[in-house]
Amino acid sequence: MDRSKETRPIERPFFFTVGVMALANWIGFSALILLNIAVIGRDRPIIMAVTFVVLVLAFVWEVVHRRRKALRASQEKQAPQQRSGVQQRPAGQTTGQAAS
Repeated sequence: MDRSKETRPIERPFFFTVGVMALANWIGFSALILLNIAVIGRDRPIIMAVTFVVLVLAFVWEVVHRRRKALRASQEKQAPQQRSGVQQRPAGQTTGQAAS
């Protein structure tokens, strides 16, 4: 299942998409049944095709999201290493003060 440590739904694209799609299917099928226009023989292949396409797109979104996140993490890791070569001022000293 989902083992990511993220708590925000948009940070977990695949499961966010599955949840939204489940809600949309539940509301959609409930409306079709209540209006008595649901045709099981016709609707099932259409819904399965749409579900397959949406899940593939959600998986691609998840992969792209994780790659961008890994790239950002590696760039943030390299940035402090580049800054470590810059000379640091002693604490409490401003630019106008001379070191004694």
